[in-house]
Amino acid sequence: MTINGGKNEGPNASNEGAPMGRTSSTIQNTITSGATVAPPTPSPSEWLDPVSAGQYLGGVSRATLAEYRVKGIGPAYTKRGGFIRYRRADLDAYMEAGRVVPGGR
Repeated sequence: MTINGGKNEGPNASNEGAPMGRTSSTIQNTITSGATVAPPTPSPSEWLDPVSAGQYLGGVSRATLAEYRVKGIGPAYTKRGGFIRYRRADLDAYMEAGRVVPGGR
């Protein structure tokens, strides 16, 4: 690769044959380590609608969750634009709060 009137300069000057945007050291590290970095796998949505939240809680009906919201006894939720959503972490915390350990262990 010839840059600047015959002078080889710049970060990719010695990268003959290297894909654009990658330096030879990056390519060499990939080759010598043998490891490839997989893209992060998308996690399931953190926010659940009442039907999905009820299923997550083990079969609680949508009506029961609505009753819990009215009475203020259910899991934490968010209401935006008329839509109710539950965070998985809040559902887990709600279930953990109701945990009973026999014998007080």
